[in-house]
Amino acid sequence: MRAFFYIFALSLLPACEAPGGQPGLELEFQAASYPILSQRRPLDSLRTVGPAHLSMWDSLLVTYQRRLQTASSLPAESRRAIESGLAEIAAEALKYRRDPAAYNLGGALKQVLAENKIPLTRRLLAIEAQMKQAPAYYQAAKANLYAPLPARCRLAVEKHSLALEFLSNELSDSLSRSSLSEAEAYRFKKAAEQARMAVKDYLAFCQSLYFEHQDSLILRNH
Repeated sequence: MRAFFYIFALSLLPACEAPGGQPGLELEFQAASYPILSQRRPLDSLRTVGPAHLSMWDSLLVTYQRRLQTASSLPAESRRAIESGLAEIAAEALKYRRDPAAYNLGGALKQVLAENKIPLTRRLLAIEAQMKQAPAYYQAAKANLYAPLPARCRLAVEKHSLALEFLSNELSDSLSRSSLSEAEAYRFKKAAEQARMAVKDYLAFCQSLYFEHQDSLILRNH
């Protein structure tokens, strides 16, 4: 759906030209930034952001910062809108690179389970799909992070400890109350085990980052 919107927005550019025959810069930026700034809904796939995505975001930032410098006739309101979007993208990129707590499978799964207006079976199938993404999701997280903030490492450890409890207890209770078939329940449990392994691995990774920081402080103080 997001890809469709992106292509649709780009298709409108020729019809929304500013004086002088140039595409409206604000509309062009909205189309380019939509995949980054659009809000994810609970039942959507996990948003897996890897180094290649972040490099693309960096390029987008540089491109539109330069274009703003030369767009002397751009209306002030459009300029402010683009500048606000660029600041939001820069903050998102920084979050994915410095904040290990920004990656939170447990939180995403809890959001799905809390959608009580949606039938439980449908919610569990959406959760299963997200759990299958867990290995790639956390592999991307580990590749993105550098010099993470120690306090955020501790928070990530706390969040993922809770995620393990959720996967082992609350999710199992929901599965037992569902109408999933035996084969569907088997696939769900298999995905849950895969997710638990990915969460445990990431939790250990965040612990090691925190302890490395503490060790470096001890060495500097001696």
